[in-house]
Amino acid sequence: MSQDSDEDYMSASILKQVVDVRPGLSRSKRKRGVAQRLSKSSKKKSKQEKADEAREQALSVPLPCSNKGFSMLSKMGYKEGMGLGKQSDGRKIPVPIVFKNDKKGLGQKSFLDQKRVEKKQKETVAIDDFQRRKRDFFSRKALKGDLWKSQLACQQLDTQNGVDEPCECWFWPAKATQVTVDESSDEEIDEMEVDEQVSILTTYLRSEYFYCIWCGTSYEDRDDLALNCPGDSGESHE
Repeated sequence: MSQDSDEDYMSASILKQVVDVRPGLSRSKRKRGVAQRLSKSSKKKSKQEKADEAREQALSVPLPCSNKGFSMLSKMGYKEGMGLGKQSDGRKIPVPIVFKNDKKGLGQKSFLDQKRVEKKQKETVAIDDFQRRKRDFFSRKALKGDLWKSQLACQQLDTQNGVDEPCECWFWPAKATQVTVDESSDEEIDEMEVDEQVSILTTYLRSEYFYCIWCGTSYEDRDDLALNCPGDSGESHE
């Protein structure tokens, strides 16, 4: 009996010669094969892509002299590189070709583009209008706050200086004012804008008491006010 026949069938030398036939191995091979086929198929270009490439390549090449249209122009004196027209100032290259691969009607793209532009313009106008109204709202709110501070300061300073009644009924806060006014004065107050009221009242405080509502300080005299106060408006104090 030979040496090979004497070896045990479970010995290492015998096992090395056995091919692994586990189910998972064949399945992984099938998956790799499918993946390879898919990758190969994905690399193949479609007929449409091939046609587009061929068309682009043909359009990128200038018209040859054998072209019928070029030969007709040559007979009329045209030379390559010249512009069309009597003065040779016209088009020098052919009119570009725009291919249409969809089933939409002619002019729909430009129509939709115009609609998008109009929509964008309306949105811009709406945003600008919204921002303007918000600015007006906060500006008016700030003016009302300045008016309220001016009225409180005016009431306090007038009271400290022995003034029992304000110069105008609206110089003090409404709850603190006990002065009776007629209907005509009521209409004048209603028609007066808030910014106008703030301007009048702050001017009164600055001239009578050298007081600035934005600084929150009562200065010694007019020169001290002019020297140390930034200005007579809220914007100058920002």
